[in-house]
Amino acid sequence: MALASPAPGTFLRGAALVEASASDAVGVTKVEFYAGTTLLGTDTTAPYQVSWNTAGMTDGAHTLTAKAFDSIGNERNSTGVQVTVDNTAPVTAVSAPAQGALLRGTVPVSATASDAVGVERVEFYAGTTLLGTSTIAPYAVSWDTTAVANGSVTLTTKAYDAVGNVTTSAARTVTVDNSAPTVAITSPANGTSFSFLTFSTTIQASASDNVGVTQVVFYDGATVLGTDTTAPYSFSWNLLGAAKGNHTLTARAHDAAGNVTTSAPITVKVN
Repeated sequence: MALASPAPGTFLRGAALVEASASDAVGVTKVEFYAGTTLLGTDTTAPYQVSWNTAGMTDGAHTLTAKAFDSIGNERNSTGVQVTVDNTAPVTAVSAPAQGALLRGTVPVSATASDAVGVERVEFYAGTTLLGTSTIAPYAVSWDTTAVANGSVTLTTKAYDAVGNVTTSAARTVTVDNSAPTVAITSPANGTSFSFLTFSTTIQASASDNVGVTQVVFYDGATVLGTDTTAPYSFSWNLLGAAKGNHTLTARAHDAAGNVTTSAPITVKVN
């Protein structure tokens, strides 16, 4: 008399088949199956088996046994087999990036996941596209956002436990922006000369972005002259403090995702 399946240490969920082998010189009349002291069912013909609805049991360790009877009342118990019932799905959530984040380039995507028995793996998705899988905490993958179109993307995770329970996280929406702004100096004109009677001049630039320009920084060579955060983008340059000679002016436009574009340079002369 012995339990044939499930094997010791098996993780079970839902309906599970419990099987036993039994023989007798006179004949086996029935085999009873138990989880602890709870009778799961009886089978009177070989192969001896019952379907066990594990959802009716608490999660955790259970000892399975079988008891065989013959026609004159002899009975024998099998050796116990310990299995683990796990009908509780993991819990999981996207932890980074933040809801509404603007992303560019390669970014980390992380998640939390836990389970009563243990998380086997966490899958990461952008829409329906699998980004990668992590099997150990802290659960994270690296996402190359340049592989997707600019715009809104929904991130989710799926956590699996050892028995096959699966949970999908709540969705988190982010915006991919790998497009840099455009920017150009519109005034003064390239080649302009300023006389000693000119105390200041306004440097102006046009800038645009698919998501939005956050700032335009104006440069004289490598020196920052000033910054403007609202259109029309401009800065009043004090020429009294400028060295005589040629100056190379540029404007650098930034967007909210961190993309940056530097304008074509212009050369002006201070006399």
